Amino acid sequence: MYTERDRQQLRDTLRRVAERAEGIQGMVLVGSGASGFRDRYSDLDVVVVESACVPAVHESLIFAIEADRPVLKHKVYRHESDIFVSCLLFAGHLELDLGVWPAEKLRATKAHWGGCSIRRAPTIDGQLKRILRGSASNFEETARESTTYMWQFIRGALAATARGNPIQAFKQMEYWRDKVSELAVQRQGIHHDVAKELARVPSDVVERLRATYEGTMDVPGSPVRMKALVELYCDLIAEIRDATPCRPSDPCSSTRFKI
Repeated sequence: MYTERDRQQLRDTLRRVAERAEGIQGMVLVGSGASGFRDRYSDLDVVVVESACVPAVHESLIFAIEADRPVLKHKVYRHESDIFVSCLLFAGHLELDLGVWPAEKLRATKAHWGGCSIRRAPTIDGQLKRILRGSASNFEETARESTTYMWQFIRGALAATARGNPIQAFKQMEYWRDKVSELAVQRQGIHHDVAKELARVPSDVVERLRATYEGTMDVPGSPVRMKALVELYCDLIAEIRDATPCRPSDPCSSTRFKI
């Protein structure tokens, strides 16, 4: 297993390489590394911003990294013609996800992303913050949109259970759980990277969500989980709209779950 020192040395190597390379405007720390790393198992995620030719800059960075330390495995993803992401694995299972982006396409999806002090890093930090403010999702709008399509997944889960296919019902409920999790996280004022922020959700909601995973995966067990999931979803929507929560007398009643 790699050490924190190994990870820091790799980060320092990247910074030295980026400072020497022409065309690189800055290096942005993304992932948990931008806020001090979650734990000793966290990999290193970096985006390099350039103003020249992305393929050439990407190639020169990889060449410099491989000259500094042996790479056990390297895979390249090309998301667009001028956006590269390389996944590199080093000894000790240390992983680096290295993106190379043109400056004009740089965008932020996490609030804690930040730049290193390479050339235009302050300008890049300002650009990231502006983009993030403009892309923050509206909590009420997310909730309102969810009510227009959530019921098709409820219906799908019910139909799958009625057909004796609890595995398909579970898959339908999984999308439903993801939306409940997203709403619960956004309710805490967190609008980015919501999948990793469930620890910020109040314990009562976490317990209710956990209960939707419990029970047997069969026809008798599925409706019990569905009922718990519908009630949790309705309570979140009711709180957002300042309305009365759905209860057994409402349309989301447990009587709707009789197969």
